[in-house]
Amino acid sequence: MAEGVKIGYARSSSHGPTLDDQRRALREAGVSAWNIFADEAMGSASERPKLGEARQFVQRDDTIVITSLDRVARSLTELHEFMQGLSAAGVALVVLEQGIDTRAEEPMAMLDSLAEFARFDADLRKESKMDGIRLAQARGVKVGRKRSVDRDAVIAAYRTHRTIGVTARAVGTSKPTVHRILKAAGIDTSGRTAPR
Repeated sequence: MAEGVKIGYARSSSHGPTLDDQRRALREAGVSAWNIFADEAMGSASERPKLGEARQFVQRDDTIVITSLDRVARSLTELHEFMQGLSAAGVALVVLEQGIDTRAEEPMAMLDSLAEFARFDADLRKESKMDGIRLAQARGVKVGRKRSVDRDAVIAAYRTHRTIGVTARAVGTSKPTVHRILKAAGIDTSGRTAPR
């Protein structure tokens, strides 16, 4: 790969190095201060507008330099997609802390490895979620989407019990749900006239 421009990216977070520390490390790695894009900590970790600007700024044969992989991705899948995008654009990636340099390594081999790790990570998460569900069910916790209330059962129960509270207990739902269903059915719930 021909030598292009080095573009730095830094992102602050609640833990890890400060933006100043990251900028210093990027400059020591040969990135011009003018070519460093930095995102301040935001409400959502997925919000990285300056990373998007950096990706639009780089051209083929340029190199994006970051201090650590967690600056650009929160999961292996996200990291794989990020690196795949750089590879397709002919842009190299240097990660200072992990010692990664796709200019010296075969990017596609690294992407293949990341894809395998991403699949492994997804499988682990799925397995962990299923284990959590099984443990919760063993403790008697109901798992899954809450059962929807049968409209006709609510109307029939209200005709029998004539009050919202007793109807809600009879069908196993809340008073607001009973009221909403009866109102949608055009049934008066004021108590002045009970439906027959």
